[in-house]
Amino acid sequence: MKLQSIAIQEFKQFTGKLVIDDLQPGLNLFVGPNEAGKSTIAEAVRAVFLERYKASHLKDLLPWGKASGQPSVEVSFELDGMACRLSKQFVTRQRCELRIGQSAFGEDEAEDKLAALLGFSRPARGPLKAENAGVPGLLWVQQGGTQEMRDSTGHAAQYLRDALSQLSGGRESAGEDALIAAVQRELRQLLTARTQKSTGPLAEAEQTLARLIEERADLEQAASTVSRRTLPVSPRSSRLSTIRSANARGKFTSRRRCRRNYAPMPSCNSRAASKDLSSR
Repeated sequence: MKLQSIAIQEFKQFTGKLVIDDLQPGLNLFVGPNEAGKSTIAEAVRAVFLERYKASHLKDLLPWGKASGQPSVEVSFELDGMACRLSKQFVTRQRCELRIGQSAFGEDEAEDKLAALLGFSRPARGPLKAENAGVPGLLWVQQGGTQEMRDSTGHAAQYLRDALSQLSGGRESAGEDALIAAVQRELRQLLTARTQKSTGPLAEAEQTLARLIEERADLEQAASTVSRRTLPVSPRSSRLSTIRSANARGKFTSRRRCRRNYAPMPSCNSRAASKDLSSR
Protein backbone atom coordinates (compact mmCIF):
# COMPACT_ATOMS: atom_id res chain seq x y z
CA MET A 1 0.00 0.00 0.00
CA LYS A 2 1.22 3.49 -0.85
CA LEU A 3 -0.29 6.37 1.08
CA GLN A 4 -0.73 9.39 -1.20
CA SER A 5 -2.64 12.06 0.74
CA ILE A 6 -4.12 12.76 4.18
CA ALA A 7 -6.92 15.20 5.05
CA ILE A 8 -7.68 15.84 8.73
CA GLN A 9 -10.48 18.09 9.97
CA GLU A 10 -11.60 19.00 13.51
CA PHE A 11 -9.37 16.30 14.94
CA LYS A 12 -7.96 17.02 18.40
CA GLN A 13 -5.59 20.02 18.09
CA PHE A 14 -6.46 20.55 14.41
CA THR A 15 -9.60 22.63 14.81
CA GLY A 16 -9.60 23.50 11.12
CA LYS A 17 -8.62 21.38 8.12
CA LEU A 18 -5.14 20.05 7.44
CA VAL A 19 -4.33 18.58 4.01
CA ILE A 20 -1.09 16.74 3.25
CA ASP A 21 -1.11 15.88 -0.45
CA ASP A 22 2.55 15.75 -1.39
CA LEU A 23 3.49 12.35 0.02
CA GLN A 24 6.10 10.55 -2.06
CA PRO A 25 6.81 6.82 -2.51
CA GLY A 26 9.19 5.58 0.14
CA LEU A 27 9.96 7.27 3.44
CA ASN A 28 8.21 10.52 4.37
CA LEU A 29 9.35 12.43 7.47
CA PHE A 30 7.27 14.85 9.55
CA VAL A 31 9.54 17.28 11.36
CA GLY A 32 8.47 19.97 13.81
CA PRO A 33 8.69 21.22 17.38
CA ASN A 34 6.80 19.68 20.28
CA GLU A 35 3.01 20.04 20.12
CA ALA A 36 3.17 20.82 16.39
CA GLY A 37 0.87 17.88 15.65
CA LYS A 38 3.19 15.12 14.46
CA SER A 39 1.73 12.51 16.81
CA THR A 40 -1.79 13.71 16.03
CA ILE A 41 -1.23 13.08 12.31
CA ALA A 42 -0.02 9.56 13.08
CA GLU A 43 -3.01 8.98 15.35
CA ALA A 44 -5.40 10.18 12.65
CA VAL A 45 -3.93 7.75 10.11
CA ARG A 46 -4.20 4.92 12.61
CA ALA A 47 -7.79 5.83 13.49
CA VAL A 48 -9.03 5.97 9.92
CA PHE A 49 -7.62 2.53 9.11
CA LEU A 50 -8.05 0.62 12.36
CA GLU A 51 -10.80 2.20 14.48
CA ARG A 52 -14.51 1.67 13.84
CA TYR A 53 -16.20 4.83 12.67
CA LYS A 54 -19.10 4.40 15.15
CA ALA A 55 -17.04 3.41 18.20
CA SER A 56 -18.21 5.21 21.33
CA HIS A 57 -14.78 5.48 22.96
CA LEU A 58 -13.36 8.00 20.51
CA LYS A 59 -14.65 11.20 22.10
CA ASP A 60 -11.07 12.24 22.79
CA LEU A 61 -10.76 12.85 19.05
CA LEU A 62 -13.01 15.90 19.31
CA PRO A 63 -11.28 19.20 18.50
CA TRP A 64 -9.94 20.99 21.52
CA GLY A 65 -12.44 23.48 22.92
CA LYS A 66 -15.19 22.44 20.48
CA ALA A 67 -17.49 19.78 21.95
CA SER A 68 -19.78 19.90 18.92
CA GLY A 69 -17.00 19.18 16.45
CA GLN A 70 -17.06 16.42 13.85
CA PRO A 71 -13.65 14.71 13.68
CA SER A 72 -12.99 13.33 10.21
CA VAL A 73 -10.07 11.81 8.35
CA GLU A 74 -9.76 11.01 4.65
CA VAL A 75 -6.85 9.21 3.02
CA SER A 76 -6.02 8.36 -0.58
CA PHE A 77 -3.80 5.37 -1.21
CA GLU A 78 -2.80 2.80 -3.81
CA LEU A 79 -3.34 -0.88 -3.09
CA ASP A 80 -2.24 -3.57 -5.56
CA GLY A 81 -2.24 -0.99 -8.34
CA MET A 82 -5.77 0.20 -7.55
CA ALA A 83 -6.60 3.78 -6.56
CA CYS A 84 -8.42 3.80 -3.20
CA ARG A 85 -10.00 6.43 -0.96
CA LEU A 86 -11.16 5.95 2.61
CA SER A 87 -13.04 8.54 4.66
CA LYS A 88 -14.43 8.33 8.17
CA GLN A 89 -16.22 10.72 10.48
CA PHE A 90 -16.20 9.94 14.20
CA VAL A 91 -18.27 10.78 17.28
CA THR A 92 -20.88 13.02 15.58
CA ARG A 93 -22.79 12.08 12.43
CA GLN A 94 -20.63 9.02 12.08
CA ARG A 95 -20.02 7.72 8.58
CA CYS A 96 -17.59 5.54 6.63
CA GLU A 97 -16.95 5.26 2.90
CA LEU A 98 -14.41 3.17 1.03
CA ARG A 99 -13.74 3.36 -2.70
CA ILE A 100 -11.56 0.81 -4.49
CA GLY A 101 -11.27 1.67 -8.15
CA GLN A 102 -14.85 2.04 -9.39
CA SER A 103 -16.35 0.06 -6.49
CA ALA A 104 -17.83 1.86 -3.47
CA PHE A 105 -18.65 0.49 -0.03
CA GLY A 106 -20.35 2.21 2.86
CA GLU A 107 -20.65 1.98 6.62
CA ASP A 108 -20.21 -1.55 8.10
CA GLU A 109 -19.60 -3.12 4.69
CA ALA A 110 -16.73 -0.70 4.14
CA GLU A 111 -15.28 -1.56 7.55
CA ASP A 112 -15.38 -5.31 6.87
CA LYS A 113 -13.90 -4.87 3.39
CA LEU A 114 -11.06 -2.77 4.77
CA ALA A 115 -10.26 -5.32 7.49
CA ALA A 116 -10.15 -8.13 4.94
CA LEU A 117 -7.89 -6.14 2.62
CA LEU A 118 -5.36 -5.13 5.27
CA GLY A 119 -5.43 -8.35 7.30
CA PHE A 120 -6.82 -7.57 10.75
CA SER A 121 -9.98 -8.44 12.69
CA ARG A 122 -12.60 -6.39 14.49
CA PRO A 123 -13.40 -6.78 18.17
CA ALA A 124 -17.03 -7.48 19.00
CA ARG A 125 -17.15 -4.43 21.26
CA GLY A 126 -14.95 -1.62 22.45
CA PRO A 127 -11.66 -0.31 21.11
CA LEU A 128 -9.31 -2.22 18.85
CA LYS A 129 -7.13 -4.56 20.88
CA ALA A 130 -3.54 -5.50 20.17
CA GLU A 131 -4.41 -9.09 19.30
CA ASN A 132 -6.87 -7.88 16.65
CA ALA A 133 -4.59 -5.41 14.91
CA GLY A 134 -2.64 -8.01 12.90
CA VAL A 135 0.12 -6.82 10.58
CA PRO A 136 -1.20 -3.20 10.45
CA GLY A 137 -0.95 -3.11 14.24
CA LEU A 138 2.78 -3.73 13.93
CA LEU A 139 3.10 -0.77 11.57
CA TRP A 140 0.95 1.79 13.41
CA VAL A 141 2.29 1.76 16.95
CA GLN A 142 0.86 4.43 19.23
CA GLN A 143 3.18 6.59 21.25
CA GLY A 144 3.83 4.87 24.57
CA GLY A 145 2.35 1.58 23.37
CA THR A 146 5.43 -0.30 22.21
CA GLN A 147 5.05 -2.78 25.08
CA GLU A 148 1.82 -4.04 23.48
CA MET A 149 3.53 -5.09 20.25
CA ARG A 150 4.21 -8.57 21.67
CA ASP A 151 0.45 -9.15 21.91
CA SER A 152 0.01 -8.12 18.27
CA THR A 153 2.42 -10.67 16.87
CA GLY A 154 0.13 -13.63 17.45
CA HIS A 155 -2.60 -12.52 15.08
CA ALA A 156 -0.01 -11.14 12.64
CA ALA A 157 1.74 -14.52 12.51
CA GLN A 158 -1.54 -16.28 11.81
CA TYR A 159 -2.32 -13.85 9.02
CA LEU A 160 1.07 -14.49 7.45
CA ARG A 161 0.50 -18.25 7.65
CA ASP A 162 -2.82 -17.87 5.88
CA ALA A 163 -1.18 -15.74 3.18
CA LEU A 164 1.55 -18.34 2.68
CA SER A 165 -1.06 -21.08 2.37
CA GLN A 166 -2.86 -19.12 -0.35
CA LEU A 167 0.42 -18.44 -2.13
CA SER A 168 1.51 -22.07 -2.11
CA GLY A 169 -1.93 -23.48 -2.81
CA GLY A 170 -1.50 -26.07 -0.07
CA ARG A 171 -2.89 -26.74 3.36
CA GLU A 172 -2.13 -24.28 6.13
CA SER A 173 0.21 -26.68 7.91
CA ALA A 174 2.16 -27.26 4.71
CA GLY A 175 2.10 -23.68 3.45
CA GLU A 176 5.45 -22.69 4.89
CA ASP A 177 7.12 -25.92 3.68
CA ALA A 178 5.72 -25.44 0.19
CA LEU A 179 7.07 -21.90 0.04
CA ILE A 180 10.52 -23.00 1.19
CA ALA A 181 10.52 -25.79 -1.41
CA ALA A 182 9.60 -23.28 -4.14
CA VAL A 183 12.45 -20.98 -3.10
CA GLN A 184 14.89 -23.89 -3.07
CA ARG A 185 13.88 -24.88 -6.61
CA GLU A 186 14.61 -21.36 -7.79
CA LEU A 187 17.91 -21.41 -5.92
CA ARG A 188 19.01 -24.65 -7.59
CA GLN A 189 18.87 -22.84 -10.92
CA LEU A 190 21.56 -20.47 -9.69
CA LEU A 191 23.70 -22.56 -7.30
CA THR A 192 24.62 -26.23 -7.28
CA ALA A 193 23.10 -28.19 -4.40
CA ARG A 194 26.30 -29.80 -3.16
CA THR A 195 29.09 -27.28 -3.66
CA GLN A 196 27.02 -24.08 -3.91
CA LYS A 197 28.87 -23.09 -7.06
CA SER A 198 27.35 -20.78 -9.61
CA THR A 199 25.42 -22.41 -12.42
CA GLY A 200 22.96 -21.49 -15.12
CA PRO A 201 22.18 -17.77 -15.56
CA LEU A 202 24.26 -16.79 -12.54
CA ALA A 203 27.38 -18.53 -13.92
CA GLU A 204 26.87 -16.88 -17.32
CA ALA A 205 26.51 -13.47 -15.72
CA GLU A 206 29.66 -13.95 -13.65
CA GLN A 207 31.63 -15.06 -16.73
CA THR A 208 30.43 -12.04 -18.68
CA LEU A 209 31.37 -9.76 -15.79
CA ALA A 210 34.86 -11.27 -15.55
CA ARG A 211 35.40 -10.85 -19.30
CA LEU A 212 34.29 -7.22 -19.20
CA ILE A 213 36.57 -6.49 -16.24
CA GLU A 214 39.50 -7.99 -18.14
CA GLU A 215 38.70 -5.98 -21.26
CA ARG A 216 38.52 -2.80 -19.22
CA ALA A 217 41.92 -3.53 -17.68
CA ASP A 218 43.42 -4.05 -21.16
CA LEU A 219 41.94 -0.79 -22.41
CA GLU A 220 43.24 1.10 -19.38
CA GLN A 221 46.72 -0.36 -19.95
CA ALA A 222 46.64 0.60 -23.64
CA ALA A 223 45.52 4.13 -22.80
CA SER A 224 48.33 4.46 -20.27
CA THR A 225 50.93 3.29 -22.83
CA VAL A 226 49.71 5.77 -25.45
CA SER A 227 49.75 8.55 -22.87
CA ARG A 228 53.37 7.83 -21.93
CA ARG A 229 54.46 7.85 -25.58
CA THR A 230 52.73 11.07 -26.55
CA LEU A 231 53.60 13.23 -23.55
CA PRO A 232 57.36 13.77 -24.45
CA VAL A 233 56.45 14.83 -28.00
CA SER A 234 54.85 18.04 -26.83
CA PRO A 235 58.09 19.92 -25.87
CA ARG A 236 59.83 18.74 -29.04
CA SER A 237 56.99 19.99 -31.18
CA SER A 238 57.13 23.33 -29.41
CA ARG A 239 60.90 23.57 -30.01
CA LEU A 240 60.56 22.61 -33.67
CA SER A 241 57.91 25.27 -34.13
CA THR A 242 60.24 27.87 -32.57
CA ILE A 243 63.10 26.88 -34.90
CA ARG A 244 60.86 27.08 -37.96
CA SER A 245 59.58 30.50 -36.91
CA ALA A 246 63.12 31.82 -36.35
CA ASN A 247 64.27 30.40 -39.70
CA ALA A 248 61.40 32.10 -41.48
CA ARG A 249 62.25 35.43 -39.87
CA GLY A 250 65.93 35.00 -40.88
CA LYS A 251 65.07 34.39 -44.53
CA PHE A 252 62.86 37.48 -44.61
CA THR A 253 65.66 39.65 -43.17
CA SER A 254 68.19 38.30 -45.71
CA ARG A 255 65.89 39.22 -48.58
CA ARG A 256 65.58 42.79 -47.37
CA ARG A 257 69.39 43.10 -47.14
CA CYS A 258 69.86 41.78 -50.65
CA ARG A 259 67.45 44.32 -52.02
CA ARG A 260 69.34 47.18 -50.36
CA ASN A 261 72.83 46.02 -51.45
CA TYR A 262 71.99 45.11 -54.99
CA ALA A 263 69.98 47.95 -56.50
CA PRO A 264 68.84 47.42 -60.12
CA MET A 265 71.47 48.41 -62.80
CA PRO A 266 70.47 51.22 -65.22
CA SER A 267 69.67 50.12 -68.76
CA CYS A 268 71.77 50.97 -71.87
CA ASN A 269 69.29 53.55 -73.11
CA SER A 270 69.44 55.34 -69.81
CA ARG A 271 73.28 55.55 -69.99
CA ALA A 272 73.18 56.89 -73.59
CA ALA A 273 70.71 59.59 -72.72
CA SER A 274 72.80 60.67 -69.81
CA LYS A 275 75.93 60.91 -72.02
CA ASP A 276 74.18 63.02 -74.66
CA LEU A 277 72.94 65.48 -72.07
CA SER A 278 76.44 65.91 -70.64
CA SER A 279 78.03 66.64 -74.08
CA ARG A 280 75.64 69.50 -74.61
